[in-house]
Amino acid sequence: MENASTKEVIKGFDLTKFVLSFFVVAIHTELFGEYIYPIVRIAVPLYFIISSYIFFENLKGKDSKEKNQILKKIYKKKFIALSFLVYSAFAYHYHRKRIFFDGVVRVS
Repeated sequence: MENASTKEVIKGFDLTKFVLSFFVVAIHTELFGEYIYPIVRIAVPLYFIISSYIFFENLKGKDSKEKNQILKKIYKKKFIALSFLVYSAFAYHYHRKRIFFDGVVRVS
């Protein structure tokens, strides 16, 4: 059972993750320029650390059967995401020549 202080910490982490998502957008769009780039680069590792903490905090107090069900669900989501990425890479490689060189999209 979670106490009130743990819930407050998780709410604070959610707010931090929200701010970090803007940092990730800033990384990809070069919004702040090169001077602030080293500071915003902390967003991705910190996001993963916070997400892992929240995940393992939710596993506390559950028996092994419930933990296994949760982990299976997580692994299923990760497998689907990974297979989508792999398929996208193959689809891009296969269709790249047809799209860009057969006149469907003309780049001037």
